[in-house]
Amino acid sequence: MRNIDTSKELQICRYRNGVKLIRPKENSSSHLSIANLLKLPFPFYLNADKFIIDCNESCAEVNGFISREDSIGKKWYRPYKLDSISETLKNENDVINNNKYKIIEDILIRKDEVNIHALSFKMPWYDEQDKIIGLFGCSVFLGKQPLAESLSQIAELGFLNIINNTFDPSNLPNNNIHPQLSKREQECLKLFLNGKTAKETSVILGLSYRTIEEYFTNIKKKLGCRYKRDLFDILN
Repeated sequence: MRNIDTSKELQICRYRNGVKLIRPKENSSSHLSIANLLKLPFPFYLNADKFIIDCNESCAEVNGFISREDSIGKKWYRPYKLDSISETLKNENDVINNNKYKIIEDILIRKDEVNIHALSFKMPWYDEQDKIIGLFGCSVFLGKQPLAESLSQIAELGFLNIINNTFDPSNLPNNNIHPQLSKREQECLKLFLNGKTAKETSVILGLSYRTIEEYFTNIKKKLGCRYKRDLFDILN
């Protein structure tokens, strides 16, 4: 395991597609210090080579560790059944190897048979030389934390900024994709054509996943499609 400094006074600074840990400037009023993130009611974590470098008590508890201190230095997937973690590992490798910010639906099973279902926000963690050394993430564990309140806090911390800036629907080209579609349907369709899933679209537009799926049902009816994939053929 790497010996990486995550002292409580360090601040988390948004950088490129992820974050850096930096020394606070004098009289800094930033609320994004490690100390403050440790107090979050939903899990946050810093991992390197799949080892937990730091996390808060909420993360340790939900993942089945005795405490935060017990989890640090251990592989994050130690409490989980190995056959349930492959998709999560694949997504995390994609974040680190391809320098991506991803919203991921994690569905895992712990060795004590507890099912875990989380909406996770994961991004690269850079060192002072701008190299990716690990992964920063925060997760809302569905059924354990209130979704709307947690997403609001995540947005306030600035961890949704990359998505909102990059995929603001009003900035996308070809503003009127199809005259039969409403404004919201146009926004959903444009995000879909730019590679966003329904869950990612729900976060970007601040709507529920069910509402987004209802929009897509209407879009398919209006455009005469049976499947979402058919939309590419019709609009290209």
